[in-house]
Amino acid sequence: MRILLILLCLPGLLNAQTWTRPKGGGYYQLGGSYIEGDRIYNRSGPELQLRRSVRDITLQSYLEYGLTERVMVTGVIPFKLLRTGTKVFDPAYLPDTLAAGQLNRWGNINLGCVYGIRQGGKWVLSGKLQIDTRSAHFEPAIGLRSGYDAWGLGTSLSAGTSGNSFFGTLELGLRLRTHQYSKQLFSTGQLGYRFAQKHWLILAVDLLDSLLDGSFDDGTSNHTGLYLNDLEYTAIQMKLGIRVVKDVHLWLAAGGGFSGHAVARAPAFSIAVSYTSE
Repeated sequence: MRILLILLCLPGLLNAQTWTRPKGGGYYQLGGSYIEGDRIYNRSGPELQLRRSVRDITLQSYLEYGLTERVMVTGVIPFKLLRTGTKVFDPAYLPDTLAAGQLNRWGNINLGCVYGIRQGGKWVLSGKLQIDTRSAHFEPAIGLRSGYDAWGLGTSLSAGTSGNSFFGTLELGLRLRTHQYSKQLFSTGQLGYRFAQKHWLILAVDLLDSLLDGSFDDGTSNHTGLYLNDLEYTAIQMKLGIRVVKDVHLWLAAGGGFSGHAVARAPAFSIAVSYTSE
């Protein structure tokens, strides 16, 4: 099995926002992810060789805060450290190449609201609305892009169940973007197991499917494979949460994929520290 970049491997490591925080309660996370590769998935055939390797380091802060007993707000602030390598590979994908370079800019800042349709009891259900700001930057001379060149709107439903030492969630949703990006269907399923009464082991399956109904021009970002239109993937992710002290966890994650389109095919890892307040 090949390893696949998972673009959103940091937020919501524990419960995918299925359970809302109590009024005044919060969850705060600071972390980073790393990927470096020179190939991308291709829906219509073999993987594509990029002209240069691309390194993507993302530093990211994430928060959840309970406004009421049923309403919770969320926020994601990513900062991207991007670089292309000096080595030039064979032109199997594009016939020419761009100069090597680097780009350090904000990605797409995300703001969300989660409403607990059903909270408490064995089964819970919540609805989520998210807005992605057009805060990313594109440098056409080197093909590096720190996010989507668009505003985004996502809506989803998430169901979950939990016991003394486990939880499970399933989220289904639709994401729209401006500037002629294709619509995307997405889903995430998670199974979590708590061991030694304080640590977590979580298995997540992520699917992203493009409806192929957009005409956005990716420009020279074709050379780097970053945030292209019609991006798709199917991937598995393993997460380990280690309680350091009460209310503080260290999170480690790595992902592996089966298929995709216009997304990097290379190892992806993340690390984060979280704090929970009630």
